[in-house]
Amino acid sequence: LPGDSIVPVTGAHILDREAGTNVAVELPVPVLQLGITGSAADSVWSPGSDRVYLSGITRASKSAYLWAVDAATGKATLVARDTTRTFVEIAPPTDPASWYVTDDGQDVIWWSERDGWGHLYRFGPDGVLKNQITSGPWQVGRVLRVDDKLKQIWFTARGREPNRFLYYQAVYRANFDGSGVTLLTPEDVYHDVEMSPSGRFMVDRMSRIEQPPETVLRDAATGRILR
Repeated sequence: LPGDSIVPVTGAHILDREAGTNVAVELPVPVLQLGITGSAADSVWSPGSDRVYLSGITRASKSAYLWAVDAATGKATLVARDTTRTFVEIAPPTDPASWYVTDDGQDVIWWSERDGWGHLYRFGPDGVLKNQITSGPWQVGRVLRVDDKLKQIWFTARGREPNRFLYYQAVYRANFDGSGVTLLTPEDVYHDVEMSPSGRFMVDRMSRIEQPPETVLRDAATGRILR
């Protein structure tokens, strides 16, 4: 809207194309920004299209929410939330919003600074915290891949390894329950990584301030350089 004409959003609509009708979605909390465009993981449909997940931020960015909305009734269930007295971050400034819901809807991966550091948390479909996945004086960045069957997560992070330049991100893998945090890119450089659609490989563009980039192909399970 032009100027300062910003209106909190209290609801949305889901269009049933076959029936040609709208289903009203009434959110329990007014939000200034409701993600419904599909960019940066702000909204995602479940595989069976029976649910849609919507993320929202309140005015002054003091609270962030993730709702599971029933496509048939429009009922919204809160599955993750963060609130602060100052400004709530939903992801590091250099990374897109990091949250993910498994295909069966039983696990919600949520990025949060609730313990003072950016880490990953695991919630159930009822919004109850199952466990904290990562912890410690370091920062998780972007979630690269989530494997529902193996219950593993690939993600970038900064500051975990000692005696390294803080802004050089590395790639790690961890289990849903927080065990098995494994460094997959051990080189002391910046790792710009993309996962293959199958999840078997990683393309890693490695670089430092004083040297040109080098691109390698890695085994995503072990981090071993293949080519």
